[in-house]
Amino acid sequence: MLGFSSRVTLPRDYYVRVAGNDYSVDPTGIGRMVDVSAEVTPHLFRRTVATAVNDNANVELAAELLGHTDTKITVQHYIRRSEVVNPATAELLDKVFAKDGD
Repeated sequence: MLGFSSRVTLPRDYYVRVAGNDYSVDPTGIGRMVDVSAEVTPHLFRRTVATAVNDNANVELAAELLGHTDTKITVQHYIRRSEVVNPATAELLDKVFAKDGD
C-alpha cells in the first residue's frame, strides 16, 4: 500500500479534500497547520488513473490501460462520475421543489 503525508493550513470550511475524498474537520482546527495523511490502495490508484485517462482521452484508452476487454467494467468500477449537475436539471428541480414565496 502506498501513502503520502502533507502539512497544510485548513481552509475556512469544515472539510478537506484528499485524493478525491472529503474529510470532516473539527471547527477548532480551521486556520491551523495540520498533518494530512492518506493510504492509497491499488484500486484507488487504478481508479484515479482510469478517471484521468478518460477525462483527457477516452474510456477505450482507459479500459485498454487497465487490461479490460469490455469498457462497461471500466465505467462501472473505475471511472469516477462527474459531480457536476446539468444546470437545466438543477433549475427544473429548484422549480419543482421551491418553497411557497420563492
